Amino acid sequence: MGSAAGCGRFSRSGYGAMAMVDAANNRFSEKLLGLLDKVEYRRVETSEDMEDVARIRYKAYKAGSVMHLGEETPLLIDEVDFDSQAYVFGVYHEERLISTVRLHHVTPDHRVTSSGKVFPDEIKAFLDAGMSLIDPVRLAADPEI
Repeated sequence: MGSAAGCGRFSRSGYGAMAMVDAANNRFSEKLLGLLDKVEYRRVETSEDMEDVARIRYKAYKAGSVMHLGEETPLLIDEVDFDSQAYVFGVYHEERLISTVRLHHVTPDHRVTSSGKVFPDEIKAFLDAGMSLIDPVRLAADPEI
């Protein structure tokens, strides 16, 4: 009988702890959903938005020492950003750009790719085999967030 009573006490305190965890999870879920309600993902298509993308890229790459950046080249937009198979996306929080990525659809007939400079043999092999790929490049997030 003593072991059954001990088990009962353990179970009740276990339920109390579970209730606290459930409450914490609910608060976290509510906060997360509230944050996500303020986040928008969209394709960057205007020149104004593209200027914001360039600024975010510059700040992020400079903060992370990702590439050699001089003060004379604060904008990091290249011709590939405007390629017919390139798609630049922005993540906006409360209408402010906080992150960006460029996705490029690379095919055997359309071999424009930034990653081809880093992995030329591998990408050529994929494309020569008739495969296509999505090249995710120029990922940047505002370092102040």
